[in-house]
Amino acid sequence: MEHKEAAGPLFSEAAAQARINAMNESVSEIESAMKTLREGSPWDKETKVSDRFLPAVFEKYFEKLNLPNVMLKKNYHVLARFVPRDKIDKEVSEKLNAIEKLSQSTQK
Repeated sequence: MEHKEAAGPLFSEAAAQARINAMNESVSEIESAMKTLREGSPWDKETKVSDRFLPAVFEKYFEKLNLPNVMLKKNYHVLARFVPRDKIDKEVSEKLNAIEKLSQSTQK
């Protein structure tokens, strides 16, 4: 398999743009495939994105970069830091705050 590497260093602007393009293409391809297969949209509230969308997107993304897929479901938590705070559902914050409170009360 041929390695698709952007010219220049790993963190060059060209390499970053190649990764952005690969992700945009991957999202578009999987979204289109879901539509074709009548599996709904990844943007629907009913879609369990972590099961139906993200695994395929990351598989396609890393395939385009000719890299092993290191973004498995168990690692999705690292994506949270890239989501603007105001875009995170209120329920997520409530659950995390409850977990933190419980954790603090059991440590005393």
